Amino acid sequence: MFGLFGSASFAKGVTTVLDAGSAGAHTFPGLRKYVINVVDTRVYALLNISVIGQSTLSPGNPWGELIDIRYANPKLTAKTIEQNRDRIVGVKIRMTENIAGRHDLEALKLMIPNAAAKTLRLRQVATSPAVLGGVDTSGKLDAMEEVVVPSGRPWVLFTWFKPSAELIVTRLRKAGLAVESFTGDTPPEVRSERADAFQAGKFDVIVCTLAVGGVGIDLFRAGDCGFIEEDWTPTINDQAFARIDRMGQTQRPQRHIWRARGTVDTGSIAPTNRTKKLITDTIMGG
Repeated sequence: MFGLFGSASFAKGVTTVLDAGSAGAHTFPGLRKYVINVVDTRVYALLNISVIGQSTLSPGNPWGELIDIRYANPKLTAKTIEQNRDRIVGVKIRMTENIAGRHDLEALKLMIPNAAAKTLRLRQVATSPAVLGGVDTSGKLDAMEEVVVPSGRPWVLFTWFKPSAELIVTRLRKAGLAVESFTGDTPPEVRSERADAFQAGKFDVIVCTLAVGGVGIDLFRAGDCGFIEEDWTPTINDQAFARIDRMGQTQRPQRHIWRARGTVDTGSIAPTNRTKKLITDTIMGG
């Protein structure tokens, strides 16, 4: 059932493979027991949102796993992912006509909304309860301040959430630093002005959301780039770091990452980034 292995790949020394969603929550234990735990090759997987995976297709049956949408189980999918974070790197939803029939858009809406919302809230709390309207008690932000404030150097700081960026700006201004931000609320013309002002040394720290400040601007006046929140995808974090690590940089650029121990920062995001980077480096020869 598991469409992983071709003799040509292994004969040529492939060390890492990705199963593209052949198993669902009910069938993944079999993939793990009889394939992942047995072969020498490193096997990672996408988990099919249908609990039966791709087990329905055969020469005698052309109909796929979502013809009956009741097989799509976001909660069980999320639970299986949490139990197998070391091997599952994403979710597979197939929406072609013979796979999902008339349920294609309905299947797309089942992208584990409850689990995703829960994870987002946990990420915000890991930065500070204040991001969700609570009290600003944050060991992570305290640790960031202890490094940034006394350094006397220009900094570029990245967050995933806009409220996190706003909170950091408030904290650092209270500490006496000149700080500006790049978020979705910053008009394009203002972004350009702030980037130029930062490069000219008119303020100390620029706090950016990854979606807005992680691409298309030069901030190489700073030699230090800090991540208070990371993206799930390593290349997006690398692209953000490249705002300072680029032509014109006269220092050795440093990447700083603050993670709250015992939270999704260290339990989910960091391991997921390591796994994805391993896969990319293996495939691309990095």
